[in-house]
Parts: sequence; structure tokens; C-alpha cells
Amino acid sequence: MTIAGIVVHELVHATVWVYAGGGGWGRVRFGWNWKALAPFAHYTHPLPVNAYRLGAVAPLLLLGEDALGKERPLGLFSSAGQSIIASRSAMATACVRVSASSFARM
Repeated sequence: MTIAGIVVHELVHATVWVYAGGGGWGRVRFGWNWKALAPFAHYTHPLPVNAYRLGAVAPLLLLGEDALGKERPLGLFSSAGQSIIASRSAMATACVRVSASSFARM
């Protein structure tokens, strides 16, 4: 995993959310969660569920699943910077959480 790959991964999330959410880059916050030792991109305004889901899976679709070549790359532009963050289980968990939170608001 490279620093450049992590940055690109988070930028892909943010780019999709900016365009799908109809807002600007001022609505995106980047950071590092020290407790989880994980970088993050956060869109600070509410997003439609499908826009969030698209942004959640975008790095997987564009960059691939595993940088180390242990699994078949899925992305259009496989990169040496992908990590476990782009795993299918992480994406599935994100989609389930969004669906559950959307259901709770109904």
C-alpha cells in the first residue's frame, strides 16, 4: 500500500460524492481516524442513498480490489495503492449501513 494509492482512493470517493451530490469541494473533508488507523473522505452534507453507494464502491470499480495481486483486480485502472479498504465486504457493509440508516429515517 502506498501513500499515493491511499490519496487516490480517497479522492475517488470524494470526486464521486461531489458530482453525484451536486455540491462543491467545500463540502468534502479529508482526515485520518487515529483509533482505526484509517484515512477517510467525508461529504459533510446529506447525500441521496444511491449517490453515497456509488461513491462507496467507486474505488473498487475504478482502481481494483487488491494491490498485492492476491485477488483478481476488478478495477478499470488497477493501482498499487489499493488496500483492504476497497474489499467487497467493506463495500457491502457500507451499503447495508446506508440502507439501514435510510430505513430508520422513514
